[in-house]
Amino acid sequence: MPLAEHAMAKYTDQRIPIHELVIRFYCRLDISGNLPQGLPSGAIAFLAHEDSGVHSSDIIETVDAARSRWCILDVRVQDPVRIIPATIVLPYAQQPTRLNSELGRTDMLPLWFWQHSGELGTPLVARSFDHIPDRPTRIEASSLKVALHWINYEPVEKQIQLRTKPNQGKSSVSLQRLAFLIASAVRNAMSVGFIRASASQPALTIRSCSYVRRRIQIASIGRASGTGLAPVLDISVCAM
Repeated sequence: MPLAEHAMAKYTDQRIPIHELVIRFYCRLDISGNLPQGLPSGAIAFLAHEDSGVHSSDIIETVDAARSRWCILDVRVQDPVRIIPATIVLPYAQQPTRLNSELGRTDMLPLWFWQHSGELGTPLVARSFDHIPDRPTRIEASSLKVALHWINYEPVEKQIQLRTKPNQGKSSVSLQRLAFLIASAVRNAMSVGFIRASASQPALTIRSCSYVRRRIQIASIGRASGTGLAPVLDISVCAM
């Protein structure tokens, strides 16, 4: 929403009320109850103007006459009680001034792990991540720190390297590689005793993550079952 407010301010020279902003930008269903062709089912999308500041990898163009540009802020699910709500990472929690400065540069637009089929989420135990598009994301860092904070367990941190070459600088990591690296870090933490997983347990599935300045946080992750996703953990990732 801050991005949308910033874009609209250029045209109005003032900040408009949030309810009016939603009315102007929100993607509504058509008379048949469908979203514009090109948007995933259940998507809660808002218009993204050319100068909105939204990264190209987060833009979806619908195949209508206007070729509208959208970004997805949230997704409706069949069983929302089984989804872990996104929470804001609080860097420098004991330093209010620095904390507010960091949060002021926070990009809360979720980065979604969509499959080629349109399905949302990817299993952590997937043998291959070819089902995730190998396209660049807005995430640029040389490495990430994955911090696992699970109820009744001590915090565990795992660092992952985004670079594919030793001397490679910061570059955009692909969605496919990001999913693979995060999944590998979680599996590694589980294998060293953080939590004992048995073959009979359903696979864990990651759905999205949010980018906070120099950090990534997994916004929703759950246990895949016949009835949906059961909340099981909260993961944050810090870019180094």
